[in-house]
Amino acid sequence: MSDAGLYQLELFLDSQSTEFTLSIQARISVDSQVEGCVVDDKRQTLFFAEEDRGIWSLSLEKQSGNTTQPQLLAAVDNKILAADIEGLSLYLTGDSGYLIASNQGNDSNAAFSRDGKDFIGQFRVALNMQAGIDGSSETDGLEVTSAYLGPDYPEGLLVIQDGRNRLPSATQNFKLVGWDSVRKSLDHNAIAK
Repeated sequence: MSDAGLYQLELFLDSQSTEFTLSIQARISVDSQVEGCVVDDKRQTLFFAEEDRGIWSLSLEKQSGNTTQPQLLAAVDNKILAADIEGLSLYLTGDSGYLIASNQGNDSNAAFSRDGKDFIGQFRVALNMQAGIDGSSETDGLEVTSAYLGPDYPEGLLVIQDGRNRLPSATQNFKLVGWDSVRKSLDHNAIAK
């Protein structure tokens, strides 16, 4: 193992909530670099992307005397996941949802069940010449919400960082994609857990 890793910290506030201290609760070593991470608060699970290895899950529930070990959910295989895996986010709807990962290595995104165990589908943000919008590439991160954001985004919004803007040629920007478009591109027969 290298010096790379994750730390679980506990935050302690003083009585006026103006000062704080941090205490290391756990350290998880990994072989390469950790990129994106997201927590499913309801299920007390941390998901993290190790750029060259895959997507991992880690239970955050306190266990007496035992440190929980991360579980590899999806390995880099250059089909579903291509190194380097970057952003992770959760699209949550009640008890179901999706874990979304960005594949910087092949300019795509992968959707998994909420628990990360089942691959649902892969999608790309593609070029739209009529609208003058290029696709996303070299994505470092993403964020998604299922909140109603008005009539343009009734099922929520996916925001993807675009590392190389071509229409027009400029520095990186962000692509906004309505969740209804993502949902339509995913396998309609899959059940999100």
